[in-house]
Amino acid sequence: MRFREYLFEEVTAATVKFRANGLPVQLDNNWRNKTWHGSLTLSGFGITSLDGCPKFIVDGGFSCNVNKLQNLIGGPEKVTKEYNCQSNKLTSLEGVATEVGWFDCTVNELTSLKYAPKICNGDFYCDDNMIKEFDCEIDLIAGHFYCTNNQLTSLKNIHKHIKCIKGEFHCADNNIDSHILGLLLIDGVIHIEMNNKYIQNILNRHLGKGRQSVMDAQRELIDAGYEEFAQL
Repeated sequence: MRFREYLFEEVTAATVKFRANGLPVQLDNNWRNKTWHGSLTLSGFGITSLDGCPKFIVDGGFSCNVNKLQNLIGGPEKVTKEYNCQSNKLTSLEGVATEVGWFDCTVNELTSLKYAPKICNGDFYCDDNMIKEFDCEIDLIAGHFYCTNNQLTSLKNIHKHIKCIKGEFHCADNNIDSHILGLLLIDGVIHIEMNNKYIQNILNRHLGKGRQSVMDAQRELIDAGYEEFAQL
């Protein structure tokens, strides 16, 4: 890294020298419209911008964790394996790839999942942020979804923001106190994990049984005194 850029904390992906396949590599703007084959790791360099990254990464993953990124603008648009951006200073996922393998944006400063990948072909981790709302348009999470230890108080209309999760939904260590029925309308969910085990058990009994089961779960919640929870 050039001292001047380090001094002013303006370190882009294109200024970082690293090794790939045993050879020294430095990205530049010529990479922007190219495809990178194999994994690309830019972890722990103090990067503040992803400018200079290749457009596509195939047969490998992309790691830009443990840096100083506030967004992901300039990063790859598609990553066939993992996309790891944990432990940055992210306040937005703007610029993230639209399709990834598994995705990890834990330990950041996100308050929303806006701009999240539309297709995640594995697990999705967004734990240890400050997420208060989803505000995303995710079509598929092909693994488990983890959003523990955030600032969620409601899951209102979550089924409109996440269409399919082919795994478990984990939202423990949030102060959720309303609107949880939408979880039953997300296609594919096989188990729900949350702080309130009584409500968790009601939801898990009705998973994957159609809209009638949503009505049945609603009645159970209301009868148990959880009217606020018994909403979409």
